[in-house]
Amino acid sequence: MSTAMAHLLEHQYTNASLCYSGLRGHDKQVIAHLREACQELEVSLYLANLDVTIDDGCDKDDDDTDGYHEIVE
Repeated sequence: MSTAMAHLLEHQYTNASLCYSGLRGHDKQVIAHLREACQELEVSLYLANLDVTIDDGCDKDDDDTDGYHEIVE
C-alpha cells in the first residue's frame, strides 16, 4: 500500500512550465525544502497539475426557498 500527500502551490502553472526550474516565489522555496527532505527520506516527489470534475447534480424542488439543494448521485 502506498501513501500520497499533496501540497497546493500558490501559482498556477501550465504543463509546460510545471518543473523545478519553472517554479516562482514562495512555491520555489517550499518545493526546494520538500525536495531536500524527500531526498533524505528516500521518498519520491512529483509535480503535477490536477483537474477536478464533479459529475453529480442537484435535486431542485420547485418550492425550495432556502437556496440549498441536496446533492444526488
